[in-house]
Amino acid sequence: MKNETEGHLKKIEDVIGKAKHILSRCSYPDNSRTVIVIGLLATMIEHHRAMLLLVRNGFVGSSFALARSIVESMYRGMWINACASDAQIESFETDDKFPVKKMWDMAKAIDEAYHANGFFEGLRNRGWAALSSYTHSGMLQLGRRFRENKVQPNYAE
Repeated sequence: MKNETEGHLKKIEDVIGKAKHILSRCSYPDNSRTVIVIGLLATMIEHHRAMLLLVRNGFVGSSFALARSIVESMYRGMWINACASDAQIESFETDDKFPVKKMWDMAKAIDEAYHANGFFEGLRNRGWAALSSYTHSGMLQLGRRFRENKVQPNYAE
């Protein structure tokens, strides 16, 4: 791995460590909304750390598969925090079925709640198909399995 790449991964690792420290040093209200959001943040931190381990060990495709989960957790956390009704939170907690089925609807609601001027809809439009392809073994994931006529990872640093 190039020094430049390792330096970049180290910066990411430092940011993740700072986020984990901030999350662990605070106390939070004991209500479902807060517990779910904090749980999603903790999941995102763990997935980021796992991505670093995977990349450093040459399993880039598997790390890409985690990226969609991180982005989805971000959207879910923001939606739970600012958009969900108490009844929707209770239903999610009870049935383990997220109240919003389509990322488009969630992104639009988040943009409105956070006055984000279409940022989250745009992010979803630009990246969701690729994230899903890597997570669900679509053509983006499969296409990176070959280098010339050999079955081996094909990722540039």
